[in-house]
This record gives sequence, structure tokens and C-alpha cells, in this order.
Amino acid sequence: MRLPLLPILFFVLLAMTGRASSETVVLTTGERLDAERVVVQEDTVVITHRILGTLEVPLEDIRSIDGKSVAPAAEEELSTGGGDASPPVKKNDAGTDTKSDAQPGSDTESEWKGSFTLSGSFNEGTTQNTSLFTELTYGRDNAREQTSISTYYRFASSSGETTQSWFNISGNQLWKIPDSPWGIFADAEFDWSEFNTWEQRFAAHAGGQYRFLNLSKATNPELWVKTLTLDGRLGAGPRKEFAGIETDLVAEGEIGAILNLTFAEDQTIAANASYYPVLSTYDDYRFEANLNWKMPLHLKGLRGLSLALGIKYQYQLEVSPEDKNYNLLGTLGVTYDF
Repeated sequence: MRLPLLPILFFVLLAMTGRASSETVVLTTGERLDAERVVVQEDTVVITHRILGTLEVPLEDIRSIDGKSVAPAAEEELSTGGGDASPPVKKNDAGTDTKSDAQPGSDTESEWKGSFTLSGSFNEGTTQNTSLFTELTYGRDNAREQTSISTYYRFASSSGETTQSWFNISGNQLWKIPDSPWGIFADAEFDWSEFNTWEQRFAAHAGGQYRFLNLSKATNPELWVKTLTLDGRLGAGPRKEFAGIETDLVAEGEIGAILNLTFAEDQTIAANASYYPVLSTYDDYRFEANLNWKMPLHLKGLRGLSLALGIKYQYQLEVSPEDKNYNLLGTLGVTYDF
């Protein structure tokens, strides 16, 4: 099977333009609104926009106002149009006013967050079995950058013998260009699989990422989901397999897409797909796709628990005769967010 040549080309042009004096409201989805007036109430923020008019946005959907985080209990007018917004005022234990200790540019979304998933799984391809799947992720997402580190392990045995043992660790870093849908990414991934002839594989890529969609129900009431983002990326980097039919260091491209949806009741769907053509020959390639659906359980006294459904698919055109070209893994289990 031969796919047509897809050239790797990336060019970023960032035009710097001036703007009138205003207050910049950043939503948790990353959207920015240049407001003429901003008033923080008990649980909503009233935004006066030159084009959109007056908007009432839930406080939980606001990341920052003019570079300052918003205190949930604050109830004051931050700006009357063009002035510097003052930090939210809180009451201390003595009942006197104190300034928020949030600094310009800081926000609660910059904090690192993690999750642990424990699932049963079914594997088809390299081996066929039911197995145990565990995954640990840790990351952050703020106005300047997005970082994600994750690792998973798949294990299965039959009649006392191990039939599946696969370890993966990966990292993904995105540097966001201010006031632009563009960003610069770098990723790296290491796989160790006892039942693949390549045994160990390392791959890393870098390039450009562009946000095609960044929608929120707060600013698009007709939207059928709470938030929706779609990113595309284009890059290249090295790949090394330590055994099997190809042990030379090869250069491969990365052409990918990343989709994130948030529904009511905080259900989320995260999906991504990447195509990796070998740049020296263009007749060999890999393909990976992942889909994860999280549904919070809202159990009394057990916060952070979600039902998790996942699908992982991997395909490689050129493999050893002992291997199959594809591997499909389905998981169903529980995720704990911390």
C-alpha cells in the first residue's frame, strides 16, 4: 500500500496589530474577549463587548481578566473601560479587605493536575487476549503553554504464562504564541513491548500546531456541546527501533489532529490521530489513533472518580513476518483525577 507524497512544510506569519484600550477576558477554553466593561458578580461575570453586546458568563468559565485570576467570591466592577483592573478584593479572618495574592499572568489553570486509570481491556492484533491496563497522566494547561506527561502498562497472562507486556511513556509540550492560533510543539515517546520483534522503539517530533476551532457555549449559545477545540499539527523527527527488520535511525514526519469536547455534566471526549511517513522513502509509514471518553460518576464522598472508555489503534506498514501490522486495544475502567 503506497500513499501519495505529503510534503512537510510549515511557515508561521504573525502580524502584530495595535488595539484600543480594553480589558482582556480569557475563558477556560483559551478564547479571548476584548471587553469594554467587566463586572464580577457572585457566580457570573457580566461582559460588555463592542460587537457581541452584553454577555453573562459563569465565573467557573473565566480563566483571567486582564492577566489577573478571578476570586470566586469577589463582587466588584473591575473596569469601566480601558483602566487597569485591580486584583479582586477578599476579606480576611478579621473582616478587613486584603488584595488577592494572584500575580499578573498567573491563573489557577496553570496548576499541575493528574489522573490515574485502572481498566480491563481487550487486545486484537499483536496478541489476542483480555488484559489489565493502567495509565498515569500528569499535566498543565495555561495561557502560555501546555504540558502533558503520561505512561501506561498493559499486561495479560494465560495458563501462568505472560501473553502481553507493553510499557509506554510519552511527553508532549506546546508553546502557545500569544494572541494567535499558532503554537510550537515537541513530543517524544518510548515503547517497550515483549511481544513485538522491534522490542523497543523511540520517536520524537517537533513542528507547528494550529487551532482550527475554539468554540464555547458561553459565547456561542447555539453550540451543542459546552466546549469544542480542534488542532492540527505538522512536524518531523527521528525514530529508532532497537530490533526487528529496521534498526537504522530514520526520519519521519508527523501529520496529526487533536479534538477535545466537553459535554453537560462535565463529560469529556479527547481524540487524536497521527500519520508518520518515513521521509527517506515515502513508501513506509505508521499510524496511531486514540479516543478517550470520561463520564464523572458524581458519587457522594468520592470526588474525582469517572467511568473511562478508551480505544487505541496502531498500524505500521513494514513489520517482521512474526508481527501483525496493527494493534487494537479497547479499555473500560475507572479514572481518578487528582
